[in-house]
Amino acid sequence: MNANKLKAKDLITTAIFTVVTIIVFFAGSMTFGMVPLLYPFLVAAVSIPGGIIWAYMRVKVPKRSQL
Repeated sequence: MNANKLKAKDLITTAIFTVVTIIVFFAGSMTFGMVPLLYPFLVAAVSIPGGIIWAYMRVKVPKRSQL
């Protein structure tokens, strides 16, 4: 039962990956948002690297939070 609980290491790893994801989204939004022709592609272009980071985070911390 205790094997599925989140530990401090898991929370720190999740926090680090969350900060990296926010930085990637922010940098991509700044880059694609400055060019009016690229603005429609902003969501797709930023979600691809964000999804890769999210998938890697899910592999590193495979546990689900028990609220």
